[in-house]
Amino acid sequence: MGEQFAASYLPFAYGQASARTVRGVTPALRRALNSEPSQVPPEERRRRPRVDSIQVVGMTPTFALATAEVSDGGIIGYRLRFTLTRTAEGWAVNGVEAG
Repeated sequence: MGEQFAASYLPFAYGQASARTVRGVTPALRRALNSEPSQVPPEERRRRPRVDSIQVVGMTPTFALATAEVSDGGIIGYRLRFTLTRTAEGWAVNGVEAG
């Protein structure tokens, strides 16, 4: 759950792809991503982020909270937290934050 999202979100977050390439998101989150393009310094834009692991840390039948461990070649990795909601098509990410 969330693997496709995380793998497609990271290039967007690093300014390497547009918001339309981010997969597995709700329409509301897609609109938010389109309205707030990533603005990263050139040195970070060159990094190649990767998802090391994803863990679902809380879940109900219609909501889930997940954390992805990310490394990008910097000194330390970081966590990408995101929430998912169950839709008619399956699970979709409806919120995301780094840190």
